[in-house]
Amino acid sequence: MRQRYRPDRESCVQVRRDMRAFLDRCQVDADAAADALLIANELACNAVDHAHTPFSLTATLTPGSLRIELTDGSAEEPRLQPHDTAAVRGRGLQMVAHLSSRWSFRRHGGGKTVVADVVLPAMNVSA
Repeated sequence: MRQRYRPDRESCVQVRRDMRAFLDRCQVDADAAADALLIANELACNAVDHAHTPFSLTATLTPGSLRIELTDGSAEEPRLQPHDTAAVRGRGLQMVAHLSSRWSFRRHGGGKTVVADVVLPAMNVSA
């Protein structure tokens, strides 16, 4: 799945719809799908709140793994905030780090791509 979005709040809603449809089509395990939806939502909301540029979301399914990549037009490094139970905001990347098996980012041109990998349980394939 690869989709482009505008830098507005409605795009965060659309990211969730698009990811849900993709995960349902691919019959991804419900728990892993819930994690992937949260990750995609957090990355999209971060792009809207911080990058203020159009962005694209790519989800790639391989045996045992789902890779979620969000590319935006800001080269600003995503920052994992220290844990603060009193903070009203700033926990998005903490959730991404907790729910994914690995996350990273890379800069390119004037932007960046944030990558999160989600481990998937073995899927039953019926004959």
